Amino acid sequence: MAAEDQVRAIADYFRMWVARDFSRFDELFSPRCRYEECYGPIYEGTEELHRWIAHMLEVQRVTAWDIHDVDPAAYGRSVTVTWTFAAAEQEAYVFDGCSLIHFDDEGRIDRVREFRADHERCFPQRRHGEVAA
Repeated sequence: MAAEDQVRAIADYFRMWVARDFSRFDELFSPRCRYEECYGPIYEGTEELHRWIAHMLEVQRVTAWDIHDVDPAAYGRSVTVTWTFAAAEQEAYVFDGCSLIHFDDEGRIDRVREFRADHERCFPQRRHGEVAA
């Protein structure tokens, strides 16, 4: 699978959350996919993934999931993506993250491992008025 196709598949998946339309989910994900969320839960197989998605559609509205950087692996089966995620449950929230996404022989996503970072950043050692190098 070409890197452009992998990036398109990832962008399509992120857009599914904003559009709340997962009709193409099974085209993009392997039935044996393992998905590790950035705060701990792990889902294995599309049956678990569909249950998770159905639950999240009840309790959460994703307002944005913007991709910043995409770095395909040299050997062609993995992509690292940095992003900002914004959603609302009882309250609105936003955080940044990184996903390591692996594709199977058929070009479908078979592993996702997410990592999270606070969206608000600071430079505690920067002197007032100092410009970044």
